[in-house]
Amino acid sequence: MNKSHLVTAVVSVALSTGLVLAQAPGTDGLRSVYRVASVGGNGAVVREGTVVLILMDGIKATTPYGNFYWPNKYKAGRVGQRLFVPPPNFSGVMSQARFLQVKERAYVTGIELKSSDVAFRIQTIPADANESPYRAEVSFQFEKNSVPSMSAKQLQDAVGELFGVEEASTAQEPPAAATRMKTPPPPEPTVALKLPAVYTNAETPSNQIQLNADKTLSVQSDGQVYTGTFEINGNTLALTVNDAATTATIEGNKLTDARNQIWILKESAPGTGNAASALRNDDILKLVKAHLADSLILAKIASSPCRFDTSTDALIVLQNSGASTAVINAMLTK
Repeated sequence: MNKSHLVTAVVSVALSTGLVLAQAPGTDGLRSVYRVASVGGNGAVVREGTVVLILMDGIKATTPYGNFYWPNKYKAGRVGQRLFVPPPNFSGVMSQARFLQVKERAYVTGIELKSSDVAFRIQTIPADANESPYRAEVSFQFEKNSVPSMSAKQLQDAVGELFGVEEASTAQEPPAAATRMKTPPPPEPTVALKLPAVYTNAETPSNQIQLNADKTLSVQSDGQVYTGTFEINGNTLALTVNDAATTATIEGNKLTDARNQIWILKESAPGTGNAASALRNDDILKLVKAHLADSLILAKIASSPCRFDTSTDALIVLQNSGASTAVINAMLTK
């Protein structure tokens, strides 16, 4: 793997492409199988529709928040999360997010066909009338500009891999009090992280995330360093880099990002190592003069305790000695 999935995620928001299709060949076929329900902004069911059963794990959803549905994607048998810019005052809702369970029931509340994908919106049907429903959107992704030429059966087969239509004879009536919404439970207690902390990618250890005590972060991948901020909501880590947002779940000494990549906490955070063995400016200059590749120097910086001099004069010396901008940036963020 050449680049961390999380870095790709936080740096470039994956927006769906193509215009909404006014009438693709498969539109009527989909809508005849999946009758769209009407729901209010608070989750109240105004008009019932087709009930589907969740057939795979991995769909992330959250409690009703206006017209927001947690964005997911499905392609080649795999479910993942799409990136999005959180709406205002979203942190409380984000802490309520969870993954839907197999066999969980939901209404289809929206279908949108585009040139390269088909988006389904669903709202779960709680078993307890006092529980809040959860909402998710799944974008079924196909080859570029292929949806207009696909038949209804082809589209239905793809959707059917993730959503099974509940038989009418086994469908349950929604609870009589479904429109009475319960106040969402309080957010989970915020996980206490010992900061600063460095997490390394389990598949590509040279890719790292550093979380600082002032809520800033740096992400290193393939010789590039990106900076941003983070917030902790319950066991959810919300990261923002260059105005792009993503999340990761905190699980003990590891993080699981939106693409199910694992990041492992390093045993010692920057600055906690032996001062005598800390990496210094002279060490970096030796590596530069030895013509080591930037990727190796950056990996060395990320994996070592450091005591760099980042004064103006020191930075000028580094640049004049041939240190690259990427290396100097890594030193500044350590």
